[in-house]
Amino acid sequence: MARLGQEIMPLRYMKAVFINTPSVVEIAINRLIKPLLKKKLKERIIITSGDYEELYQYLDRSCLPGDYGGDYPTLKELSDRWHELESEHRDWYINDLSEQTDETKRLQNNDTMINQFVGFKASFKNLLLN
Repeated sequence: MARLGQEIMPLRYMKAVFINTPSVVEIAINRLIKPLLKKKLKERIIITSGDYEELYQYLDRSCLPGDYGGDYPTLKELSDRWHELESEHRDWYINDLSEQTDETKRLQNNDTMINQFVGFKASFKNLLLN
């Protein structure tokens, strides 16, 4: 898992902060998993079982919602805004979900020799020779 998170996954973590985690999880991750990570990634993952007051050591108050003592609107207000946005775009969602393929226009091929994995007869070798 450590190798996957550090070297294989196609994204780079700027910072991952977990608050109010159970103390067992905090201890397990901080003592068992973090020692396996590279130094740079260790510094970017923050797991605390403490209150949100501990966040101020790692994050600026200006990027936190009002529920956590920050300058942004509260989580309820943000949730309401998203709900309004979804309602405004309701027609688009309905239209997008209603689009389907017209299977009657698909070419029908009754030949049983069609390879079900590649979608055509023969093999790659025959294709290269033709």
